[in-house]
Amino acid sequence: MAYEGKFRDSCPIICAAGIKNKPNHSVGESLQHYTLEDGIQALKSDFHVPEKEYKPTKLPKISANSRSCVLTESREILRPPDQTRYRQLITDLKESTYESYWKKNLGTPIDSVPAFPEGMKVEEHTFGKPNVYDVTVKDLIQPPQDPYQVIQDACQSYYSDKGKASTLPEETKAFGTYYGYDKRGLKVKCLLHAPPAGCVRPISKIQVDWRLRNANKLGKCSRANDILETLPDGHVFGIPYRRSMYTVEDLLREPNAPVSCEVRDIRSWLVSLNRLKMQIRRKFDYCDTLYETLKSVDKDNVGYISFSQLLENMRCLEIFFNIPNIKALMEYLQIIVNDKVDYVKFLDSVTGRIVLDKISDLSSDQIYLTSTYQDICRDYFLPDENVGRPVAGLPSLKTCAGNSVNPYSENYVQLSDHTDVKACLQPSILTQFSLSHRDFFCTFILIAMTD
Repeated sequence: MAYEGKFRDSCPIICAAGIKNKPNHSVGESLQHYTLEDGIQALKSDFHVPEKEYKPTKLPKISANSRSCVLTESREILRPPDQTRYRQLITDLKESTYESYWKKNLGTPIDSVPAFPEGMKVEEHTFGKPNVYDVTVKDLIQPPQDPYQVIQDACQSYYSDKGKASTLPEETKAFGTYYGYDKRGLKVKCLLHAPPAGCVRPISKIQVDWRLRNANKLGKCSRANDILETLPDGHVFGIPYRRSMYTVEDLLREPNAPVSCEVRDIRSWLVSLNRLKMQIRRKFDYCDTLYETLKSVDKDNVGYISFSQLLENMRCLEIFFNIPNIKALMEYLQIIVNDKVDYVKFLDSVTGRIVLDKISDLSSDQIYLTSTYQDICRDYFLPDENVGRPVAGLPSLKTCAGNSVNPYSENYVQLSDHTDVKACLQPSILTQFSLSHRDFFCTFILIAMTD
C-alpha cells in the first residue's frame, strides 16, 4: 500500500479490467479467474459444425428388359414360337440352302442329323485330316532329336526357303522369356489330368453373376468393379475443397453484429434495372426518341424532371418496371435527389454500364477498427462518439512510443505493448483481459467497478 492515494484515475468513464478484489487473494489468482460460463462460451465459439448439403439423387435409367430373366436373349432360339405348316415351309425355303431341307416331309426330317448331306454316315465319316499313328511310344518318351536341334532345323529350313543370307541366332540368345524344358514330363501329366470339379462353372451361372453385379438397382448408385468397397475410410471422390483463410476483418468482427443487407438489396435492384433495359431495347433501337420525350417535359431546360413526370411518360410509352427498386437504385446512384431526376444520367445508366463502389458485408457503424490503447486516449476527449461501440480486436501497436515492433525471434510468452499479428492471434492472459503495465499503477475505486 505504498502507492495508496498518490495516483488518480485519468478517465473515470472506463471501468478497471479484471474482477473485484477479494481479501487474501493475489493478483495472479484474480487474472486466472475462469468461470464455467466463460468456458462454455469459448467451446461454443470454437465448435464448428459444417452444414450438410443435401442434393437430390437422380434415379438411373431402367431398361425395358430389366425385369426379364437371364435367358431372355436365348429364349426365342431354345423355345421358338409355334408356326403353321405353311409358315414353316416358307421359312425353310427362305433360310435353308440344302436340297435335303427342300425335299423333307413336314414334321419328320429325312436325314438323321439335320444340315448334313443326304445319305451321309455320321458314325463313320469324320471331318479334317486323318490322324497319323506312325510315331511310336518310344519316340514320344525318348525323342531322337534334342528340342534345341529341332528348333535349329526349323530356323534353317525357314531361312533357306526365304533365300535370305543372314546369320542364325545364337542358341543362348532368343526373344521372349526363358522356357524351362520339362524332361520328366511332370507338367504334361498335370495337363492330362482332369481339372477339379470346383473349377468348372456353367456359362449360365457366370452370366447370372455378371448381370447381378453390374445391373442398375433402384435406389443404389452404380459401383463399377466394387469401387466403393475399395475406397478407404474418410475419403471421397472429386477435387478436394480447400478452405480459405480468415481475413483480418473476420477476426476483428463482432460476433453479434447484424450482417448488412445492402448487397442483397442492390442485387434485386439490378435485376429490375436489367428488365427495364430489355423493355427499352424492344421499343426503341436508339434512345434519341426517349431523350426527346423527356426533354420536352423539361420546360425550363434545367436537366431535371420530377419522378412523377418520368413515370407518366414511361406509362405513355408502355414501359413498365418495378418502381420501388428502380427508385431506390437511382437514389443510391444519386440520379434522383429530392424527387428530382437527372434524365441524362438516367438514360446513361439504362443504355450503358453503371459502376458501383465496393460494398462491405457489415454496415459502416459496426466496422470500427481501434485498439484498447486508442480507446483510453480518445474516450476521455470524445465520450459521445465512442460510448457503446465495440472495441475491435486485441491491443496492438503502442502509438506513443518510437521503438519498433519486436523481431520474429523474440519470445512471445510474456507480451508487452509492442506486439504483432501473431501475438494477437495467439494472445497471452494479459492481452485476453486487455491489461497493460499501466493498469497495475492506477488507483481503482470500488464504486466505479460494476458488473
